[in-house]
Amino acid sequence: MNTIEKVNELLSMTSKIEDGRIKFLPVEAYLDQEVVIDYARRGKWSLVHFAGRAGGLGTKAIRVVPWLPSNQWPVGGSMRYYESAFQYRSMNDYLVQGELRFILNNRENILERKNEFKLFEAAQKPVFELFDCLDGWKTLSEWIHNEENWPDADLSKEEKQRRERELFLRFDSSLESTLFLNLMDQLQNDKYLPEVPNFDLGFYEERILSAISYRAGMRVFDEPMEKLEELLIQSVKYAHGFGTEDDDLRLRVSMSETSMKVFEAIEALFSPYMTGEVSQKIKDMPEFYIAEAMNKQKRGYNGIAHIEVAALMDDQLNDPKKAWKYLQAASYWVGENMPEAQGTVLETAMHLCDKHGWNEALEVLEYNKRMMDV
Repeated sequence: MNTIEKVNELLSMTSKIEDGRIKFLPVEAYLDQEVVIDYARRGKWSLVHFAGRAGGLGTKAIRVVPWLPSNQWPVGGSMRYYESAFQYRSMNDYLVQGELRFILNNRENILERKNEFKLFEAAQKPVFELFDCLDGWKTLSEWIHNEENWPDADLSKEEKQRRERELFLRFDSSLESTLFLNLMDQLQNDKYLPEVPNFDLGFYEERILSAISYRAGMRVFDEPMEKLEELLIQSVKYAHGFGTEDDDLRLRVSMSETSMKVFEAIEALFSPYMTGEVSQKIKDMPEFYIAEAMNKQKRGYNGIAHIEVAALMDDQLNDPKKAWKYLQAASYWVGENMPEAQGTVLETAMHLCDKHGWNEALEVLEYNKRMMDV
């Protein structure tokens, strides 16, 4: 089954559960289709929603990353303001880590699962099996049955954070995840000014580039342009509307509006109060064209510059990954300020997927387009 089929099967499966298993379900068995359609029309057509909350307060979703296998597509949440934050690298990580974070914070939670394990297994294991995550199920069940993993009856806030960090690094000890954690620590110092990473940030790109460019924007009166410009231009180098989190996040999601973070940096880049001018190196970047358009249009920016740079990236610079990223950013701003053009952005993304053989991503986009067109 492809991702769409798996999610539809999950929704069908969970909606029929009315017995004691329901309290152990790894997802909430509710999804308002009108909310899903609204998200897509506002630019989140790269998401496959699989759970939600009554009243449209938020959803859980899988996010398409076209060049990765679908079992490596990240999972996270979308909330009001049409912002999305992605906490887990894959559905396997969501199912395992999401449950472990819950039970590690409260001894009663893990005791309940141990004492009612058959019921817990009946609720959870079919979901792991559906998404080809049985290795993850083995990890989770072994953790529950090993009392050495159980938390003490009373945990301090500091101890909970320490345990979460250990768990985080157990599942992801990559260079980019280590950078992310260290950055969140260092940003607690208001005067700390990070450097631009020189390697692929992968899953953490939005969070890291958002954080470092926002910090540079906050230092506009303290540092010269030559020291800030490389950091500030990062504000337009990630997919806006995704990974929006506050700098004190550590491991938990805290939504903040993309516009606030991005424009703090862009306004600093063009500030008349800065010491020095933007270098020619920065001005020659395609992304500087986006920054200029955003600075001119302010919060009325319509995403057109992102679409133009996406075409440049794919047609001339042979970088379809950046093209995809900038189309996602365009969809966010189109959704904010020119929603009637959303279908055109989506069709452009579909063409990109078709051109580069990103077939399962194309299936998701086609499915969401049919849903939007109803």
